[in-house]
Order: sequence, then structure tokens, then C-alpha cells
Amino acid sequence: MEPVKAIDLPDWFSITGNARIRYETLDGQFRSANAGTSDQLLALRTLIHARASFAPLTLGAELQDARTYHDDNGTPLSTSFVNTGEFLQAYADLHLDHLFSWQRETDLKLGRFTLDAGSRRFVERNSFRNTINAYDGAHLRMSLSDRSRLEAFYVSPVRKQPRDRQALADNEISADETESNRQFWGVYLQRQEVWQGVTGEVFAYGLHDEDTARRQTPDREVYWPGVRFFRKPASQQLDFEVEAATRFGTRRASADPADTSQLDVDAQMLHAEIGYTFDGDWAMRLNLEYDLATGDNNPDDQSFTNWERFFGTRRGDLGNTSIHGPLTRSNLSAPGIRFSFDNELKGLDGRIAYQLAYLAEAEDRFVVARLQDVTGNSGDFLGHTLDARVRKWLVPDNLRLEVGASALLFGEYLKNVPGGPDGNRTLYGYTQLTASF
Repeated sequence: MEPVKAIDLPDWFSITGNARIRYETLDGQFRSANAGTSDQLLALRTLIHARASFAPLTLGAELQDARTYHDDNGTPLSTSFVNTGEFLQAYADLHLDHLFSWQRETDLKLGRFTLDAGSRRFVERNSFRNTINAYDGAHLRMSLSDRSRLEAFYVSPVRKQPRDRQALADNEISADETESNRQFWGVYLQRQEVWQGVTGEVFAYGLHDEDTARRQTPDREVYWPGVRFFRKPASQQLDFEVEAATRFGTRRASADPADTSQLDVDAQMLHAEIGYTFDGDWAMRLNLEYDLATGDNNPDDQSFTNWERFFGTRRGDLGNTSIHGPLTRSNLSAPGIRFSFDNELKGLDGRIAYQLAYLAEAEDRFVVARLQDVTGNSGDFLGHTLDARVRKWLVPDNLRLEVGASALLFGEYLKNVPGGPDGNRTLYGYTQLTASF
């Protein structure tokens, strides 16, 4: 079936977008004893993206309207949920290969835009989250050969507004701001078929931030190079992925402007998985996986060894997020197993994952819950996690239904940590409908 076309437009102009509605519910809070015992949220997001192409130039603008309703008093509302009536993108994309008659595709994007790079673990255009990150700056994409491509960007993140919780709860409109005190850059090189169907990537990212009169930061000057090798899943074939990075540089111990400390950053991350896809229309795949992000085992020394997740995705590896999302790529050690299927003929796919979640360092923070036992006496086992979703195209390419559920069964840490939650588990579920045009 062909996608539905609402109106006929000239060839040089296009409008695409989607509207999404999701209801979420949570029972048994993992964050703390005073965060309530249950939660709910109705999240709505509309995206409209217009493009006008005048070779060698494309002009684009995308509107984001993200709102929430029926939240509880303890709902962790933030700009991850609400960004009302804001231009997510406004850019000029210059096709340099057309301009200079180069033989390889080369694009330079300038203005405000979203970013995806590599595995998306370090920078992504958010998908499940109700709002999407945007950046102001420049983004270069270049095809070096039939098997190699290069990307590079230099940007300042866009800080979504408003920040006040009541304003967020009221879905107030407030213009976003460029974080001119923060500069984020990256260089990413990919080459396919480095060996028997294996793709290799090398990359380097950097982040600089400093205090302003309106916003304090830890004054970071950090860099993280890394590598990634993977073989894509294919029927009756082993596949794998390994991605590792190390971070170095300097930062203060906190964002307090009175803090005069200067810590040496020394942190690491690792994602590794191996899987097998079975023959058949359902493309069933089973894989083992492991995620590591270092923590800081001695906050009193002159080093900072906690891996901070700045802009990258976490849902793909670490489960459903939004009002749930206990796991993030910071002070975490999580082995797991995953089963997935994808039947393209039926427009149906799904997955279920089980992980054992540990703190990489028992004395450091459980980041999402903002809990910490500096003595380490509460242990390091966060608990058992289960995470699942199923998606079905009701109208191919136009209307998609998705349902999902997660569970966190508390381990010794959450049962013992000072100020920790009541109960012994968190249950989360959602139903989502997306209409695309």
C-alpha cells in the first residue's frame, strides 16, 4: 500500500511529519521513598518538517510540539517531556558535490538541526523520549569511497525552555536558547567490509563548557576517542558488535562556582554483544550483551572516573525510559540476554530483554534515582530488569501501534540504600499510537 498523501506539492517542496500519543503508567517507584508509589503520564508529540530544494541548496525547518497531561506530583517532569511550539530545526543544507561537480556526495548543513552519528550512543536524534535534542552549528557529511564515509560537526547544544516545573506542567511556550558556553564536536569515520562483512568505525568527540552568569557548569574540557566494529544481523549467521571509548581531560568536582577543584577525567565505556538470527519469516534473533560505564570509586581524590552520558541514546541497550528508565550509561555494569523478531510481511516486530544491573562502583551514585551510599555498605546490585515492546503497522507506513512493559525487581542496593524506595519492585507499561505523513 502506498503512503497516504494529503495534498499535492511541487517537486521542490515537501512536508513530512508525525503525531504521536502515548499513555504511560508506573507502579512502585525506584527513585526514593518520597517520590510516591505510582505515576502516570499522557505524552503527546507532533513533528512537522518542511523542505525546499533549490539545487545545490536545501532549506529546511521542523516544528516540535511536545506536551504532557495527567502527570502526578512526583512525576520527574523536565524538558525531556515538554517543549511546546518550538522550532526544532531551521537549517541550510549545501550539497557541495553539486556545487563543485565532485564525484563523491558531500553535504554541509548550517544552522539549527538534530544529530545522529554511528551507533547513536554518543549523540542521537531521540526517538522514544518525548522531546528531541537540537544543536546550532555546522555538520559535514562526506562519502570518501563506495565503502567509506566521514562525518564531522561543531555545535552548541540548544537548551530547551522553560525550566520551571510548574511551567512545564502547564505546557507553557518559552523560546529555547543556544548554550553558547558549551561547544560539542565530533569526527566519525566508517569503513564497510574491513573483513568478511565487518564494518569498522573510529571516532573522537569533545565537549567544552564553562560558567555564565545564568548557568553554572563543572567547566569541562573533555575528549573521548573510541572504536566500533560490528557485523549486521543476517539469517543463519552470527553477528556481533563491540564499541569502546575512553574519556580524558579536566573538570571541576561540581557545578558550584565556588568550587576551585580541578579533577583529571579518566573514564571508560564498553558495549559488547553477540547474536544469531534464525531462518524464517519471523527473523528471530537471540543475543548476549554487556554494557559497562565506569563510576567513581573515590570522590575525594583528584580524579573523576564516572562516565557521563551527555547526548546519546540509552533505550536501545538499557530499556524503556520516560517516567521509568532506571538504567543509564553511567556507573553501570549490566550483562543481559535479548530475544527479538521482525516479520516484515505482517508489519510486526518485537523484543524482550533481561539484564542484571549492578553499580560499577558501590560508593558512587545510582544516577537516575539520585541515590548514593558513600560507604558502599548497601552493596552494588540494583536488581533484575525485564524490558519488552511489540510494534504493529495498522496502516503500512502511516499508522503504527506500539505497546511495551518493563519491570525492575529490586536488588540489595535499592533495599538498603539510605533514602531508598519502599517496596521491592517497579512495574511500567505504555501504549503508543503514531500517525505519519
